[in-house]
Amino acid sequence: MKIAVILGRIEQKDKCAAEQLMAYLRFRGEDATLYEPFTCKNEDDAPYKSDLIFVLGGDGAIIHAAERAAAYGTPILGVNYGHLGYLAEMDRLDLLLIDKVLSGEYTVEERMMLKVSLEGESGYALNDLVVSRNGMAGVVEVEVFCNGRSVGNYRCDGMIVATPTGSTAYSLSAGGSVVDPSLSCFCLTPVCAHSFTARPLIFSPDSLLRIRNTDRLSRSMLCALDGCRERTLEAGQALTIEKSPYGARFVRLTDRGFYDTLREKMMN
Repeated sequence: MKIAVILGRIEQKDKCAAEQLMAYLRFRGEDATLYEPFTCKNEDDAPYKSDLIFVLGGDGAIIHAAERAAAYGTPILGVNYGHLGYLAEMDRLDLLLIDKVLSGEYTVEERMMLKVSLEGESGYALNDLVVSRNGMAGVVEVEVFCNGRSVGNYRCDGMIVATPTGSTAYSLSAGGSVVDPSLSCFCLTPVCAHSFTARPLIFSPDSLLRIRNTDRLSRSMLCALDGCRERTLEAGQALTIEKSPYGARFVRLTDRGFYDTLREKMMN
């Protein structure tokens, strides 16, 4: 089995864990390669073409590795060396659980992703798309469409379109609903909307959403995918959001469910 080990940060404890994991994988006779450091701007697709990927880092590293690996159908196993570790399957390196992985004693959970298109270029996100002011604080003015029909005009500090996985991230902080990741849907959440009636909305996964920049002063906006890849949305332009043909695939080794994780990570 060809295995990639991605190190999220260059810190001593992380490097020690990566070296320990690499030594154990080689002891077991696996074809393993260590990639460091991991950044969302890394253009090398080699690790994502492996049979299995271990990511040692926080949720950011796990998210960006999972969305890059999705196009190749490669499963991800996250080992938490960050702060929250919401998407990690292990809180720290556990060689007994590693043995289960190498023996094939695991399941794979697939999660929906977004496909976002602007001016003929597309990108993918596991958590969310965020539209905000470009370069300074202030409101954005946008119109949202679903399947060609106007949903409404919004004046707000930003607009979030999240997946169920991303519903527990920025969308949650902005007042959006928590959605079970076994579902497929779009979560539209205005950030600090200047209206009593602008509330979060849930759309079917078959929907085609459009967000158009309707700023009256023709100012541009910033669009960010998972807080990493950014594009400018000029006045009058619109971006489209649809369900990605790829799903992020996560290795699961225990019977701990979504609500167990939600309670342990978010409610303590």
